Amino acid sequence: MIRKTIAGIAFLSIISGCGSTYYRISVPGTEKYYYTTGYQDLGYGQGIRFNDLRTGDQVTMPASDIHPIKREELPPDLKGK
Repeated sequence: MIRKTIAGIAFLSIISGCGSTYYRISVPGTEKYYYTTGYQDLGYGQGIRFNDLRTGDQVTMPASDIHPIKREELPPDLKGK
């Protein structure tokens, strides 16, 4: 019973946080930024994959800097997405 309660609390905390975290992703050493609501780590040395909020394209990057940001920190053209 306790396990189910803990699992339920963990699930609710994950669900309540969905959609509230955004990420600013860049290639190290550049000033080109991508924005997304989530990403997939492809494994050691393989990079990441994510959907770019600006274009809707799926992007795969071999190396990246990932920074969680709040919705308020999105560029003006992306705040409605």
